[in-house]
Amino acid sequence: MLLRRAKEPFVGLWGMPGGKLEFGENLEEAIEREIKEETAIPVRFVSIRGLVNEIFYDATSKRKKAQSIIFVCEVTPTHGNQLASEEGKLKWFGLKDLRRFKEQIIPSDYLMIDRFVLGQDEKIRLHKVKMLQAKTGYKIEETDL
Repeated sequence: MLLRRAKEPFVGLWGMPGGKLEFGENLEEAIEREIKEETAIPVRFVSIRGLVNEIFYDATSKRKKAQSIIFVCEVTPTHGNQLASEEGKLKWFGLKDLRRFKEQIIPSDYLMIDRFVLGQDEKIRLHKVKMLQAKTGYKIEETDL
């Protein structure tokens, strides 16, 4: 499923739904919340498929303008079949059809889809560590490492 962006950046181009982590939120929660906010479709986090450091530069001055760390994730919809949201139009694309729409997809999103979804790279395991700070220092309260 891709979202045709109704807002800047990338107005009019198809792209993956997503957003920002909120303070204290774990990655799975953020992904599930952002997908639901942008599409109204509840999802369940499955895995991280790729990780990308994307830096935006001004075409004229070549100066850095913005930076994002992008987690490309696999999710499973729990139900729902929305066709639009306030973020833009939604469309389910067959994996074999994506190459035909390449010019209409955000260029870096297309590369990520091609590599991490169509290319079937291995999944990246997400590990968690919960740290506690005490007067005597730091200690691990919980981890799956």
